[in-house]
Amino acid sequence: MWHHDDMRIVSSLLVLAFSACIPPPPGGGGPGADGGIDDVDGGVDADGVDAVFTWQEVSGTVCANGTPAGFGLSAVDDGSDTLVIFFNGGGACWDNVSCFGVNAASHVSTTYTADVMRNDLAPLLASGLIDRNTDTPFANAHLAFIPYCTADLHAGRADRQYQADLLGLDIRTVHHRGKDNVVADVAALKARFPDVSRVLVMGASAGGFGAVLNLDTIAAAFPAAELHVLADGAPFVQPLNGLYGTWRTQWALDFDDACVDCGTNFTKVWQDARTRYVDSRFSLLTSLNDETIRLYFGYGLQDITPQVNVLVDGDVAADNVNAFVVNGVQHVLLVNYATMKAADGLSLKTFVDSWATGAANWRTTRP
Repeated sequence: MWHHDDMRIVSSLLVLAFSACIPPPPGGGGPGADGGIDDVDGGVDADGVDAVFTWQEVSGTVCANGTPAGFGLSAVDDGSDTLVIFFNGGGACWDNVSCFGVNAASHVSTTYTADVMRNDLAPLLASGLIDRNTDTPFANAHLAFIPYCTADLHAGRADRQYQADLLGLDIRTVHHRGKDNVVADVAALKARFPDVSRVLVMGASAGGFGAVLNLDTIAAAFPAAELHVLADGAPFVQPLNGLYGTWRTQWALDFDDACVDCGTNFTKVWQDARTRYVDSRFSLLTSLNDETIRLYFGYGLQDITPQVNVLVDGDVAADNVNAFVVNGVQHVLLVNYATMKAADGLSLKTFVDSWATGAANWRTTRP
């Protein structure tokens, strides 16, 4: 049976369930050979956008409901020296209520298909970020889209059973296997693109955390390539009320012993990554009081501006980190890639593009 204590998180998870993934664009409807991958019919196309993705199942991967996972791929026919790996978002869950009471994580019960990928990709395509017809650093890159169907910030290695009804008659196994999936996905991408010299790792919401949590896996697969990271809507503030410990237990999060305090302090995960990968550029996109993060991390209606400012203050002295910070409560920002400007006039497009290219005008902007 569900306990009354579990209901304390229901109100926050209701918000998370609808807002933790990349939001839909205005008027929108919601967000082969090598390496053990199998092409599945179904590309993605949109007006003015010619980045076409093919859904590719990857052997050994699994979504939360036990069905196969994989990734979407849009490769450049004439080759490219750049691979973009984008981690999608979509909430998270860790107990009966969050997984099945309020369905706080996307695709927990979904069989992932090309049609599901098409819906998940729609906001990203609409943003212009991966429009091959425009002048962006990503237009001529190989693009890999890592879906989110494991409810564990792309970092779990555990199978858990949760009660999906009030009477206890429906007990379901949830495969929190995000980390295992990434290992298999990256191996497949390495086999397909062994000679790329630059890997740009991006993620939004849960995918932003996943991008950082999987850096070691990606770096090991592409040791000779430049590696740069952008986390959107994923400020590594410390969760309250023991949530971080719960996540670690339920998802079996694991960290290298060299990552001091990563097991108890979520902020240390970000700090450790930017410190160890000193030659990599790290970008954080966030609002000061992200309403989804504050609820998901146990802050409720409490303003998390102080925590975000402390995080950014700690990064200012680091040569390899910059942040694009705006006022307000908006969750992810990349949906406004082509239109958003910071208080000082710096455009989000300029910030993201200069991060990708290493241009001199890559800098922090904050209110």
